[in-house]
Amino acid sequence: MKVLICTMAYNAEKTISRAIDSIRNQTFPHWEYFILDNGSTDRTWEILNEYARRDRRVMPMRIEKNDPAHGGLFLRALPLVSDAGYFVWLDADDAYSPDFLEKMVSFAEENRLDIAACGHDRMDGLSGRLLKRRVSPENLVLHGAEFEKRFVDYRAFLTTVWGKLYSVPFFKKALGAEMAPHRAVFVMYGDSIFVQDLFQKAERAGVYGEAMYQYYQYPRSLSRDNLQDRITGSRQYFQSTREYLEHYGPISQRNEDFLYAIYLSLADETAEYVFESSQPAGEKLELLRSTFAEPFWAETLARKAAPEFRNLAARQEYVTRMKERIRALASTPQERALAEEAVRELDKPIAVS
Repeated sequence: MKVLICTMAYNAEKTISRAIDSIRNQTFPHWEYFILDNGSTDRTWEILNEYARRDRRVMPMRIEKNDPAHGGLFLRALPLVSDAGYFVWLDADDAYSPDFLEKMVSFAEENRLDIAACGHDRMDGLSGRLLKRRVSPENLVLHGAEFEKRFVDYRAFLTTVWGKLYSVPFFKKALGAEMAPHRAVFVMYGDSIFVQDLFQKAERAGVYGEAMYQYYQYPRSLSRDNLQDRITGSRQYFQSTREYLEHYGPISQRNEDFLYAIYLSLADETAEYVFESSQPAGEKLELLRSTFAEPFWAETLARKAAPEFRNLAARQEYVTRMKERIRALASTPQERALAEEAVRELDKPIAVS
């Protein structure tokens, strides 16, 4: 059983060796590794060719202009023409544990899975320090009604294209079906929407609870454009997740509570990116106003939810703190007016749980 691995690299000379070495060190030897140099201007292409000379399973490719959208589509097309049984994605600055393929192929084969996900470690890219570990206390095998019943248990493993083993025959069949028009892959949260679509098409999926993917997180410079995309992407992801649950029938009270807890976390994440950005105060305030002007925000506050989801239970405290932070951004009369507009959008009626 052969596994196809795909990576897209752009100016990755400082990290690509870590990614490649993590594959070459796998205890499962039956793999082929396609790495697309997406128009790098550093030594990435040279490094890829050095590895290819040492290991014929490493297969570098190159396009001359950096084009993440078309490069990503190209890599996603590779499984459609591959004779491999499974395939895996790996980011150019991340790594898999040495036993990832061995354990995941065995898990998928034993349980006849279309998709198998694993836990992951979130690492500080600069220091190598472990920031957070995501694991499951048990391995999960999902089929039929289990996709709806166990959603709270496995949703955290549903949000990334990496950290997963995909059946190539399943993938070919899944991509043969037309996807909904709003589910564009290359938008903010687009990969999460894409994976959710695949899970919806899977007859059987599983979660191997152990953390076997290392995701390296680096400081990012943020522009107004991608912050606005984050607001739009949050809305699309919420809609997609609701549709995902509706696919399995009426949404249970618990899953709907969880759905709004997810939206609250998305809104909070967006707000944090805004506060951390280098945008002028006026632009930050407009972005915060837009974040909390979304109709789903009002629904999130108005929902009577069980205390299981702590962020929903603490909505009043969250709103109070956020109002203070928003007002603290303003130093001019115009900015204070913008801050009050943002506060009005933020401060909607909160249901008593």
